[in-house]
Amino acid sequence: MIALDLLPLSFVEGDGFLQFMKTVCPEYTIPSRTVIQNCSSITYDFVKKEIVSVFKNFPFILITSKAWSSLSTKSFLTITVHAIDDLYNLRSFTLDTLEMPESHTAINIRKHLSSSLKEWNIFEKIVAVVHDNAANMVVAIRLDSPGNPKFTESFRCFSHTLRCALTTALKEKNINDCLHKVSAIVGHFKHSYIATDALITAQKELKQPNHRLITYCVTWWNSAYLMVEQIIEQHLAIEMCDRTYLENIIKILKPFNVATNLMSSETHSTIAMVRPVIRSIISNILQLNEQDSESI
Repeated sequence: MIALDLLPLSFVEGDGFLQFMKTVCPEYTIPSRTVIQNCSSITYDFVKKEIVSVFKNFPFILITSKAWSSLSTKSFLTITVHAIDDLYNLRSFTLDTLEMPESHTAINIRKHLSSSLKEWNIFEKIVAVVHDNAANMVVAIRLDSPGNPKFTESFRCFSHTLRCALTTALKEKNINDCLHKVSAIVGHFKHSYIATDALITAQKELKQPNHRLITYCVTWWNSAYLMVEQIIEQHLAIEMCDRTYLENIIKILKPFNVATNLMSSETHSTIAMVRPVIRSIISNILQLNEQDSESI
């Protein structure tokens, strides 16, 4: 569970897990995090030897490399190996995910790459490196200096290049304005449980898929496509919610509009109507009614 679900080692000492194991298997002795760590190290060494053995059968190896940051803002460099075996099957292995606390300069990135590839004894077999368009990564891969010989081939990732192009395209004024409007609609449902419940009810009435609306994230261009696609799919349910909400707004605001127009008369003295109007609003409009919606 820890390996497959990327859980922390402390998971085995959590109250929830302890209670769960006590229920399903009371006689089982739960290992401590130290035991789990030792077992993980042994498993890692075993798997590493197996992978190194497999690498010996590959005359040529291609790697992909990506620098990224976690939710806790820690920086990492991940290296993935790709090769074709004797049966012409494509094989891929996540070789390393290295923490990079230092600055992401081209020299530092190259140092981490070279160190990892040499540790796995595959540096000489690398025929190409696929990387993103970040300037530091491009320089790191193409760097040619003593102790850091240049890789044979350097390729920019097509998907990342496509993402860069689309990110630029989505900044075009008309598209950007449209995305902001759609995002505002999505935001309305995301930040109001009343609106969310109304949308779910409308989806059921219209027999539409019970899909949650997707928020656009500027660093993930696909989210723009998914957000708009979802809005189009759910437009009838959204219109039903909006119509109901607007009808509620009209219902609550109409008496105030009447009162305002009444008090704006230039042909009658209105001071005598102040108290009756206020009383009427409080007594009739601002009282709870069983037929009123929750928003009202």
